[in-house]
Amino acid sequence: MLDMSQGIPGIPPPAMLLDALGRCASDPQACGYCSITGEPLLMSALAKEMKHIYGTDCDLSPDDTALTAGANMAFTAAIMAVADAGDEVVLPVPWYFNHGMTLQMMGIIAVPLPTLPHEGFLPSPRKCAELISTKTKAIVLVSPNNPTGAIYSPSLIASFALLARERNIALIMDETYRDFVTNGVPHHLFVPGPLQPSPDLPTDWTWRRHFIHLFSFSKSYCIPGHRLGAVVAGADVMEQIKTVLDCIQICAPRHVQLALYPLLPELRPFIRETAHALVQRHKLFRSLLPSTWELGSQGGYYAFVKHPFKGISATEVSRRMAVETGIVTLPAGFFMPLNYAITGSTGKDADRWIRFSVANVDDTKVEKVLSRHGRVQSTSEGAILASLTHPSSSTHKKEKSSKGKGKAVDADHAMKKSRRNLNKTTTESTLAKLFTSCGPLYQALKLSNVQLDDCFIVVCPTVDELPEMRRLAEKRAQHYMPKERELCSESTLVAPASERDAMP
Repeated sequence: MLDMSQGIPGIPPPAMLLDALGRCASDPQACGYCSITGEPLLMSALAKEMKHIYGTDCDLSPDDTALTAGANMAFTAAIMAVADAGDEVVLPVPWYFNHGMTLQMMGIIAVPLPTLPHEGFLPSPRKCAELISTKTKAIVLVSPNNPTGAIYSPSLIASFALLARERNIALIMDETYRDFVTNGVPHHLFVPGPLQPSPDLPTDWTWRRHFIHLFSFSKSYCIPGHRLGAVVAGADVMEQIKTVLDCIQICAPRHVQLALYPLLPELRPFIRETAHALVQRHKLFRSLLPSTWELGSQGGYYAFVKHPFKGISATEVSRRMAVETGIVTLPAGFFMPLNYAITGSTGKDADRWIRFSVANVDDTKVEKVLSRHGRVQSTSEGAILASLTHPSSSTHKKEKSSKGKGKAVDADHAMKKSRRNLNKTTTESTLAKLFTSCGPLYQALKLSNVQLDDCFIVVCPTVDELPEMRRLAEKRAQHYMPKERELCSESTLVAPASERDAMP
């Protein structure tokens, strides 16, 4: 199985961090509570680290920070500080599903801001402005984005910050993947107006009234299981966040805070190397992606790709890739409201986007994934894999068998084409070559849930599998064709030549 679904680090943290985590976890000091906002030493270290990332002119202090049990907790605390049930929050779509679910859980209305493939899935401040109402309390951005991977430029982020200031609402920005931006600072919002290096922000700019920053230590430091995040906000909002955290968290896990605070500067080379390796992996993914698959955007942990099979949903393609090729991905439907389509219209052609996480696999596995994609395209070999072009939900066509012994229904167009290539001189070795990439076919039969009308094709790669395949075939025949049970004519069941005479 090649898992490109969940966004998790594909490598462990460096040894120095692992050693520190072990020491601190066994330290009695780490067993007690700490401050609601976290260990002061890590809060101070994080403020210094942010000045290293965003610029030494940043207006940041330890008191601007609260440490949380992951970035999802940071988001929950920030939302509860600025919005109530019945209020509205604008989210670009596709959105990070935990953000959407959190708002729904709180009774806050998520207002979708469409992003479009031909615009690189970048949100539009102009379109956002049209969605803001008297009930709107915040705009939420994620950059680099989850799920699309799109990286928002400092200029675009500045435009949203100014819109938030103009409408007197909050701009909440989840920057979990900020350390994987390698072509400059993520943005300049923390720099006060008089020191601004960007012409996009005015001289009276200050971030404290309208900007809330979220961060996760999970991705940069490869410690998602230790659950540590941060929220950075101005004093007024931070007072509300403290109240929320006191009620739902008390304090973030303490041992990881004690382990990290002295190591942040020493871990910079590790983060930088990881980021550059990820950039190269994105290049590899892009170079090997079959030309019929459209790359919409990529960056951070993710690539957002449109599959080429018209009229077939991304959910169906992802399911069949998992079952038939061992490639696990997430369809775009996980990242948008129910019945929403990326183009703004309904229909399966609008639902063809899939998220690939390139971070939790190495380069070799990326090559394997895209090699299997190439096999998905083939109709001459690996027929089960190629059946993505006509999955089980499509209309099945009947075709007379080569000996006229009845009718056989092809599960897929690709299977039909492959079957035409089989003739009386087909040998066991040829069959083995044709189906070797499919694994045990009875597994595919049990997992794929192919819908059939009269009959179906069964291929037994080995003699040992024939009894199991016959049992499954007869079981399915009783369900699908109680009146007609012509299962095993040569045209409908292909087995090793040595076993054909033994067929019923």
